[in-house]
Amino acid sequence: MKSKVIFNGVLLSLLFSSVTAFAQDENITLLLHKDTTAAIRRVVQHPYKFRVQVAYTQVRKNSDGKRTFVASDFRINDDEYFYPATLVKLPIAALALEKINGLHIGGLSKDSYLKILAPHVSKEEKPSTIRENIIRMLVLNDKNAFNRLYDFLGQEYINHRLEQLGYKKTRIIQRFFARSAEDSRTTGPYIITDSLGKTLYNGEKVTCRKKLYNPTKETKIGTGYMDGKRFVRVAKDFHNSNNFPLSEAHRMLISVIYPEETALENRFNISSEDFEFLKSALGYYPREAGILEWMNNEKIYDTQEKFLFAGASKDTLPSGLRIYNKAGFDYGFIADCAYIQDKEKDVEFFVSAVLYTNSKDILSEEGYEYKENGYPFLKELGKLIYYHEIRIKDITVK
Repeated sequence: MKSKVIFNGVLLSLLFSSVTAFAQDENITLLLHKDTTAAIRRVVQHPYKFRVQVAYTQVRKNSDGKRTFVASDFRINDDEYFYPATLVKLPIAALALEKINGLHIGGLSKDSYLKILAPHVSKEEKPSTIRENIIRMLVLNDKNAFNRLYDFLGQEYINHRLEQLGYKKTRIIQRFFARSAEDSRTTGPYIITDSLGKTLYNGEKVTCRKKLYNPTKETKIGTGYMDGKRFVRVAKDFHNSNNFPLSEAHRMLISVIYPEETALENRFNISSEDFEFLKSALGYYPREAGILEWMNNEKIYDTQEKFLFAGASKDTLPSGLRIYNKAGFDYGFIADCAYIQDKEKDVEFFVSAVLYTNSKDILSEEGYEYKENGYPFLKELGKLIYYHEIRIKDITVK
């Protein structure tokens, strides 16, 4: 367990370095070990089996309004691989906004229309705005929306820029539904138009010049996996798969919510309006997102994908509470990175967590224990920290 105090003005640069002890009652390891709920005890008593990792950052304000960030973690280990699934949509959303700004083309904005012309995309697919693609993939994990923006950005641009920003172990090298690692290296071509169909920009087909791999030391998971209908009796190797360590995902979410507290060299180069847009999209309930087919769909509910605090249930959240998050799950791994804020109680904090819910250790399309272990743990974890924060607030006020 590591403990860090993060001070105003140097948030992300300090997340790379300074380590200081802080009050024990705010330590996530102690909170987890003291909790008596079955869902948390089951995981905490067998941390290696569940490959659990938790990052927790408190947000404190002093009398003059300056913020202090206090961080602790439980079993954070960048070399213990987990499949990030749709967590990788957060950096792709931010980088898409960066690239739009960086092109410096009159009339080009997130409300411009993007159409991918690559062979892996149906010619019948209609253009959609960059704004809509970002909303679709952040709110309800639309994988096709991710793929469009992946093609817009290109594999080389994505990973070069993330490394510049200080995300040294993050690799986004895999398009969803890609046939092979080589298939993901090549992106485009594409066209961007305005609402009347006028061409604003033509993007060329690009192949990443360097073969990129998952940098994690050990990328093999499980004792067997399904390859189509064929069972393979060896561990599945994620050497050519995306990597997004929980520590870097947690840090990135903080930088999106509080860009002004982030060192310039670690901050996405987007406008304050774009940061607000990203934050809003992370916090939207599906019915607020402006996507027509979601509004009257009875299968879609407000707390969908809000695993930290709501799990997989249709719970009504406390009136002042809003969750800004990105979740992902696949191959038995389930992860969620969230900023949780209750304006009525003046409480806010960041929590990110991942666990492995696959006791059979076979990677297939089914057999995972998301319902039994994944959703309950994340739900109780969010509530544990939320009510802990309220208690701290009450003590401070008194």
